[in-house]
Amino acid sequence: MATPVYWYTMSTQMKTFIDRFSDLITYKKDLGRKLENKKLWILSCGSDQNTPEGFEVPFKNIAQYFQIKYGGLFYRYSGGEKTINEELFNKHKIETKAFGQKVLS
Repeated sequence: MATPVYWYTMSTQMKTFIDRFSDLITYKKDLGRKLENKKLWILSCGSDQNTPEGFEVPFKNIAQYFQIKYGGLFYRYSGGEKTINEELFNKHKIETKAFGQKVLS
């Protein structure tokens, strides 16, 4: 799942998407059961240096409820600096590659 951080939480579009998961426990139970043992990763960006406290909680709870393996969050700060120095670029490159390797494993 991918969403920017808006006012300390997920975007409206992501919230609507997640709200529709209720269909998977009422009308489409067979489809909901197929999510078991799948992996859930979160990609996000925002204007703060770090994700807000509690940002991951809804995603983790959904994963737990549907018995999905929660893989983690990849967050990238998108605010402030207009230019990026080489050291920060290399750090981001290493972090991005490490996250990609986790997703593929």
